[in-house]
Amino acid sequence: MLTRVIAVPYASAYRPGAAYKGEDILQDLTAVFADFRPTRIFVSHPADYNPDHAALYLFTQIALWSLDEALQPQVHPFLVHYPRWPRQRGRALDGNLVLPEQLNRRCAWHVLQLTNDEVSRKEAALQAHQTQYGYARTYLDSFVRTNELYGDFAAMRLPRADPAALSLGPDATTPATEPAEELEEDERARFVGVDSYTVRLVSDDLELSMGLSRPLAPGVMAGVYCFGYRSDRAFSDMPKLHVAVAEIGQRVSDQERPLPGDVVKVKHTARKITVRIPLSTLAQPQRVFINVSTRLGEIPFSSQPWRILELPAAAGAEAGRPQREG
Repeated sequence: MLTRVIAVPYASAYRPGAAYKGEDILQDLTAVFADFRPTRIFVSHPADYNPDHAALYLFTQIALWSLDEALQPQVHPFLVHYPRWPRQRGRALDGNLVLPEQLNRRCAWHVLQLTNDEVSRKEAALQAHQTQYGYARTYLDSFVRTNELYGDFAAMRLPRADPAALSLGPDATTPATEPAEELEEDERARFVGVDSYTVRLVSDDLELSMGLSRPLAPGVMAGVYCFGYRSDRAFSDMPKLHVAVAEIGQRVSDQERPLPGDVVKVKHTARKITVRIPLSTLAQPQRVFINVSTRLGEIPFSSQPWRILELPAAAGAEAGRPQREG
């Protein structure tokens, strides 16, 4: 967006000239992993509100699946961008990072305590990132604490015989989604949060439902992303669906290609949206990446973490290997 280039312009990069496309990112990650053979990978979290950070987690998982026979590192996702995170802002070298309540009980988290020397080295590293530290010093200083937090979601297996929906979002004990501090007053007035999020198999359809904190305001969109994965087919060839629901009407697309309105069934009431996607439209996947969110134009409002679903073999082709927990 800022450099106005569509390929890597840096001579010192891993692959100068590589296109800014998902296929090239996946190619490079897979090659680096195969060459370096890491035993641990530290990567941004699937709940991160920065779309580039969330995408890197997804590409990392896909690259590892393609190398599953030869490489099985531990994956340690860490959180950077999330509403009101870290809760305490600024430099506090004697304090701990405290997880957002919306994520604390939904992930398996690992806490790593740091020595004084490690804290000082982390602070120096952040300050060396001049382009970021120059305008977001207080925010970056908020991560200089006495601990590090890593956590991931386990993949969810969807049983075909059980009609009950699996909850992937908040529960009754989780605080409601709050508007981000950066929103302007008029944006906060139109804020719509995702208060619940469930998924289930209905016959040969994947059904996702999201509960909203209030009806969609004019200009606010609710979105569902659903990407299929199969071990016997290139990820670049797999469907990547986006269902965008507005106050009135909706549109369905596979990346940039619009799809007929009857391919996906959408039911929209004041505070609930239900989307049914035929598994055939997703090319009978073994695994599915899903995400639900709300936004006002290009401004993100509320987003639930990307999740990985494991589908039963009867729902598609031969089942893939179970997802490892990072």
